[in-house]
Amino acid sequence: MESTLRAWKSLSLRERYLLICMALLLLCGLLYSLLWQPTQQQLAGAERLYQQQWVLSRRVLLAQPQQEMSVATQPLPARLSERATAAGLDLHQMEVDGDQLRLSISGEAHALLSWLADLERDGTPLLTLTLQKREQRLEARLVL
Repeated sequence: MESTLRAWKSLSLRERYLLICMALLLLCGLLYSLLWQPTQQQLAGAERLYQQQWVLSRRVLLAQPQQEMSVATQPLPARLSERATAAGLDLHQMEVDGDQLRLSISGEAHALLSWLADLERDGTPLLTLTLQKREQRLEARLVL
């Protein structure tokens, strides 16, 4: 310690000033890289997350329920036929009997069961349902 102090005193005033300036510059560089940069990176990440959440909240607020629009514009038989075709199912028979609708439909088991689950989710009341396996396909007879 004493030798360092002696060496410091032996330096000229200009050399001391340059060493102090270099130490301050080094300290500023360390503070920038250790404190400022990580803080700015976290701030940028938080701003991105905020913007994503804001966009999602706007989408949710502006979203219109599509199912209600199709319910209001199409009768039940047309809707069922359209959905069955979209799911890759074969609609064999559709009869309207008063306020009941009888369907006979077949297709790949997973697609048919998903279609039936969608019907239930939409609130379409199933009065009867009969499932029967025919070769590699599943056939359903239902009354709505």
